[in-house]
Amino acid sequence: MSLLHSLITPDEYRRLFGLAIKDHDQSSALDPGNAEMYFERGLSHYDRAALANEPDTDHTSWFDAARADFTKALDRDPRHAMAYDYLGLVDEQTDRVEQAIADFTHEMELNPKLGRLRLADVYCNRGNSFLEKKQYGPAVSDFEKSIEFGIDADGCSCEPYNPLAYIYIDVMRNYDKGWELVRRTKDSRNLIAPEYMERLKKG
Repeated sequence: MSLLHSLITPDEYRRLFGLAIKDHDQSSALDPGNAEMYFERGLSHYDRAALANEPDTDHTSWFDAARADFTKALDRDPRHAMAYDYLGLVDEQTDRVEQAIADFTHEMELNPKLGRLRLADVYCNRGNSFLEKKQYGPAVSDFEKSIEFGIDADGCSCEPYNPLAYIYIDVMRNYDKGWELVRRTKDSRNLIAPEYMERLKKG
């Protein structure tokens, strides 16, 4: 869809999107008990929000519509793992982090690998938000939770080890915690940055 969006005008893209939603509406009206109908319409709303790149565009209405459809899909099929996945993504992107955590926790029961990945990511992202605000206690808690869910450098967009190393080594001067973190990286694909290792050795 992103390639298509780059090849057509914004007006034409909006027209085609409107037609797609009409088709989804007709499908869900014909089979209102089918979770997949609502899930597919939710995906279209989600993609519209995620791909919208017009200046000063408010994505709220599309995210809200996507959230409503993913919720309807789950009402009809509580074991629809991908509906939980996208519901969690919407909640995370609209600052409903606690709800996103609940969504991904449900997903983990149905799809352990992806659910754990999402939970690792959402805790890591929130940890970075706390770190930017210099709220070090909550940041440590979230980075540690991210690590507990088995995050690794290849599987997640957010990496908690080095931000955590920064807090333990540079902020708290807790070198014992720093060395413990280094030992834990041996069981993961993550590495502590050389500058932190140097400061640990000097500490």
